[in-house]
Amino acid sequence: MRHYRSKVDFLTLLLLVVAIFMVDTAAMAVSMEAVTRYYPLATAAALLAVISFAAVLLLFLFPVRYTIDDTSLHVRSGVLRWCIPLANLHGAQPVLNAWPAPALSARRLVLEYSKGRRVRRLHLSPRDPAGFLADLSHRDPGLHLEGQELVRRSGDLLRL
Repeated sequence: MRHYRSKVDFLTLLLLVVAIFMVDTAAMAVSMEAVTRYYPLATAAALLAVISFAAVLLLFLFPVRYTIDDTSLHVRSGVLRWCIPLANLHGAQPVLNAWPAPALSARRLVLEYSKGRRVRRLHLSPRDPAGFLADLSHRDPGLHLEGQELVRRSGDLLRL
């Protein structure tokens, strides 16, 4: 079993904090003017709500880590978890993307895998992407490294 931590980019983390701050500030500005006239304790309640909202968002972000065992890839992003059997992986390739995902860096790997009849994508940002891909290809003989990409060449699951 091998554990990988997420790479953390300052800019990506800054974008997440700014997004939380903007949502909280907008909610406070809209609600406080009307509510404080009638309920003097509303300011304290709103502050508590804003702090709670930010804490809940952080519960979905930290910790971010990836674990590869002999049969599956386990992804954890705060309270969210994915378990992907290695036999269901189609491949992986590097991308540059800041879309919300269990990754704290814009430099990511996008994994394609089957879940039921659908092909899903999951963005990850391990600190050592080359080692991460090499570990995946080592554990599943159907997966092969081609440059910086991981491609399925054999196995029960072949993409048409």
